[in-house]
Amino acid sequence: MTHTAYATAKLTSPNGRKATGVMEGTNTTQAEATLSYEASDTGTYLEAGTHSVYCPCMGMFINNVGSQASVSNAYPVNFVQVGPGEDLGDADLHFNYSWQSSSGKLPDLSACVIYEVVTYGNGNSPFVWPSPPWNYSNLNPVVNGVPGTDDGFSDDQLDGDDSWTKPYKAVTFPATQYYRYTCNGGSEVNLMGPMSIVRTVSQNANSTFMYQVTKSGASATINPLP
Repeated sequence: MTHTAYATAKLTSPNGRKATGVMEGTNTTQAEATLSYEASDTGTYLEAGTHSVYCPCMGMFINNVGSQASVSNAYPVNFVQVGPGEDLGDADLHFNYSWQSSSGKLPDLSACVIYEVVTYGNGNSPFVWPSPPWNYSNLNPVVNGVPGTDDGFSDDQLDGDDSWTKPYKAVTFPATQYYRYTCNGGSEVNLMGPMSIVRTVSQNANSTFMYQVTKSGASATINPLP
């Protein structure tokens, strides 16, 4: 297995000035890596920016290489919900999520996929939503993913593809959602979850019915149902 090497590099330029920074590579010995440092830390022959070095790198540098080394085993970090959930209308409950790369460079996540896994009920697939009030089914689990090199995605909790069936009746059913990633076809790693998605149809005092989907403290509603 390839491991990322992290070390503190102290590079000395020909005029005796030094630059210190954190370097990373794909092995603990003789791995090409990158080092970034400030202009104030540099000497005549060691310019500010990102340069290639080799481990062990004490006193060694290649000046002005101009390209960054790719970290082959970078992985997603800092997966977060961006802002609150939003009701976009017609019971579309909308969320945004983002993440970063452990290497600090999203292109290093080219071997990773970030995805959701949503499971329903007793695990039967397809899962048939309660009917009435729905006439709808879906795969169970639902799995949707995007490349790790994306910096985020949106996720919408819908109402069952508008497949309403009368006579309406009061009913509630939950689903469980996880966000996960895998890199290089390796093990699944959980980023967020479990989270509960709850869909409810209830009767109003005037005998009409309303629908509501709730997740992470946000909800979207159709009231009354058509």
